[in-house]
Amino acid sequence: MKSRFYSLDEKLAIPTALLCGFQHVLAMFVGIVTPPLIIGAALGFEAADAGFLISMSLFVSGVCTFIQVRRFGQLGSGMLSVQGTSFTFVPLAIEAGRSGGYPLILGLALFASPVEMVLSRFIPIVRRLFPPVVTGSVVMLIGISLIRVGMTDIAGGHGAADFGHPRNLAMGLFVIAIIVAANRVGGGNGCGTDADAVWR
Repeated sequence: MKSRFYSLDEKLAIPTALLCGFQHVLAMFVGIVTPPLIIGAALGFEAADAGFLISMSLFVSGVCTFIQVRRFGQLGSGMLSVQGTSFTFVPLAIEAGRSGGYPLILGLALFASPVEMVLSRFIPIVRRLFPPVVTGSVVMLIGISLIRVGMTDIAGGHGAADFGHPRNLAMGLFVIAIIVAANRVGGGNGCGTDADAVWR
């Protein structure tokens, strides 16, 4: 049986490449636009400000993903590594926005970015400082902190006139059911990369 995975430098047929590219766009798009949507809704941003936040998230994600894939000198991994927004910073961004608005959110992001860049050069040391029990706890707490946001969206979103209407709850449960079913049905026949081939 032929493997459904592809090695690192294997060339794909154009139809397969287009299909895999479209699949990756669908998979990454929601994850990129959802954090700015959550932040904008929680802070009551105007439509123009929320749209700008979403547009910049997509633009920066595209530029950074291109750098990761193409690799320019020491920049990039040379593999399909989608760069995008992270739910890790959503609670912090919301609190910062409530304290100082849009400028404080962007200022903190600008100040914290070089810190991550520097720490990325010392991954082995950082891993010893943050064992799995620490990182796992942080990820769990992020999920817990986002429960309120998720439940608010399921009920209709901030300021919705029909907040908590059974129609909204039914739609939210229907979406959850589709996600669970899609993850449970099928054998993972999507486009992937053979991890062993990558490490070789």
